[in-house]
Amino acid sequence: MRVISKDAVWMQKATEVDDEDSEEKEGTNNLGKWFEARFLENWRATVKNSCIDRLKDTSNNFIKRDAEWKCKEFVVNPSDFIGTTEKYTWYLECKSICGNTWSDPRQLERLWPRDSIPGVKTLYVLWWRDFGKIIGFSASTYKKILEDGNCSINYKKHVLNDKYDFIIFPINFDRGLINADYSVLNTW
Repeated sequence: MRVISKDAVWMQKATEVDDEDSEEKEGTNNLGKWFEARFLENWRATVKNSCIDRLKDTSNNFIKRDAEWKCKEFVVNPSDFIGTTEKYTWYLECKSICGNTWSDPRQLERLWPRDSIPGVKTLYVLWWRDFGKIIGFSASTYKKILEDGNCSINYKKHVLNDKYDFIIFPINFDRGLINADYSVLNTW
């Protein structure tokens, strides 16, 4: 008899991508892009009286000049999404990760200055696949963890510790798709 752990079933369901349910058919084999598409759909379903816009992933635009390709421009967006609720404008960055730790200091440089603007909040939304959790935290929380002498966020050391401000979003599965409830952002 083969015993399958809950985590193994969770991971199998999470990695099964059904093209019929995916708005973005291109790139669905990339779990990060798949999670971004699910996040967008779940936000629209759970965060009432809000709107959200996807900021397109940008890359270098090249032009051919003198038989050589030259970089025309490079645009870096501050986050994956910009959302608005009754109280706040949100800069939202989604990540899909494995392992026990995560760090992205370059992204922090783009998000953290926005955290100090009244009426503006930043939020990293991490799908921590190894733990079957979706967590959220602000750029200010991330900066504080780094200022406390840590080089990354450790799930067991930081997320499960009450010292830092993390949200663990409720999730469930429907036909193998992640459904997360982000409605807490209306009051957070």
